Amino acid sequence: MNFSRFEINLVCRHPFFDDIAIHVNPRFNPPVVVRNTFKSLAWGSEEDNGSFPFAPNTRFEMKITLRNQGFVLIVDGKYFAQYLHRIPIERINGLNIKGDVKITKFEFGHEPSLYPSNPC
Repeated sequence: MNFSRFEINLVCRHPFFDDIAIHVNPRFNPPVVVRNTFKSLAWGSEEDNGSFPFAPNTRFEMKITLRNQGFVLIVDGKYFAQYLHRIPIERINGLNIKGDVKITKFEFGHEPSLYPSNPC
């Protein structure tokens, strides 16, 4: 299979259009993980700093943890990135996953803080 990209979006559903509070978009060529927000029919400025913790045809675990100031992304148990809120978290009411990825397990819940206290 030719892996290209996939995306995970936490969305804010509207009757006529959706905003995206956080868009996590790993792209394999070139290897980069883009984070962004789609608000009022426009994309914000992209963030793409950090390593590339994904490999084609390899299992991974990603956690998106909500903090007061933003999201913390954990990949395979390691801190990956933080992303500051650009849309009020109370508006998030959906999830969208698409692209070159197979979901084998999805969980939604609360867990104690296991991550660095300085991000978000």
